[in-house]
Amino acid sequence: MPNINKLNLSDEPLPLNIQAMPSGLGSRPQTPQPGIYRFRLPEAPAIENVFDTQEADDTQILLAVFNNDGMLYNISLKQNYTARISNRFREIKVTNPETKEKEPLLISDFGMLLKALNAVPDRVSNRALATALVQAAGTEFIAEHTLTATCNKKNPIWKQGKTVAGKFGCGRQYAVEGWKSEKSERLQLPVVEGRVALRFTCPCDAELRSWGQLQGFRSV
Repeated sequence: MPNINKLNLSDEPLPLNIQAMPSGLGSRPQTPQPGIYRFRLPEAPAIENVFDTQEADDTQILLAVFNNDGMLYNISLKQNYTARISNRFREIKVTNPETKEKEPLLISDFGMLLKALNAVPDRVSNRALATALVQAAGTEFIAEHTLTATCNKKNPIWKQGKTVAGKFGCGRQYAVEGWKSEKSERLQLPVVEGRVALRFTCPCDAELRSWGQLQGFRSV
């Protein structure tokens, strides 16, 4: 390779802002084993840049995407943690303490995170929820990290570092603990030498990866 003094390097300014570039872009923290961990939100101003939205059924869904400079910090393991937390609603049944009857309740992971942070806003809107999360910058919480995997029927399978043209996934879904109901089924993720596999091969020959997600949010 030529010496720097032998290259005819231009000294014209380039349209780059190096200070604004995110640290560690493209790197991914090692996925931990399933368990209950203590986390910390990113500090300001990084937390101001974790938000995104999706449109579904004419509804705007708020997302908090913790990655790059805006990653969560896993205090228990002393490492960064990437996560995607959605305000998509789902309905559960809860018992009314007065009537003892089961009643429907709409919940979201984003809302349960805010409750764990003691950062519930007076007004419930996407803007108010996002503002509440920003104001909770640096706050700690506890959550369960679990793993799931899906062999997607819509995508060609991945094998030996490349996609296999014309061969699609089988639709199997995996979780840390398998279960089966009348309408669906989750197979148990393989366990190798006492550890849940982060990469494994589906019976249809697709090479799958286990993805982390948070649930069971609670206050410190």
